[in-house]
Parts: sequence; structure tokens; C-alpha cells
Amino acid sequence: MDHLLDFFDDTGVLDDPMGRVGFILRNEEEANVMGKFKSAIDRAIQATPGNDAGMIRAHTWEPVVAAAQEALSVMAVDSPYND
Repeated sequence: MDHLLDFFDDTGVLDDPMGRVGFILRNEEEANVMGKFKSAIDRAIQATPGNDAGMIRAHTWEPVVAAAQEALSVMAVDSPYND
């Protein structure tokens, strides 16, 4: 989890999705789904018990998975040149 969050922190894509359009993200639609993803992560982190066992059992992560799936769908490309 820490490595994943470090990636998003380093790229700034969750802190300022609109500011990353044209740099990391292709368009506003991608920025919008990344904003939803960040909101879902923030809610899950705040609501999840502080231990690993509690985190694994918490249903608060289901919206994070749904937001990630939506982001994947919006951001998917057929080839590296499909933009």
C-alpha cells in the first residue's frame, strides 16, 4: 500500500489531477476519475482500523476497487500509441 501511495504522491496525479492533464493524464475525463479514486482512497483510509487484520476485513475498500476499475476503463488504451 505504501508503494502505491508513494507512486501517486510522487506523480502528483491524485493531489492535482487537472494539473497533470497533458503530462501524465490524457484528458479531463481521466483527471475526473482520478479525483474519484483519490476520494475513495481517502474515505477508506479514514474509516479503516489501524491494523492489517482490520484493513483486510474492512468493506470500506470496496469503493476503492470500484473507483480503480472505473479509472482503468477510462484510461485503457489498445496500444502504447492510442491517445
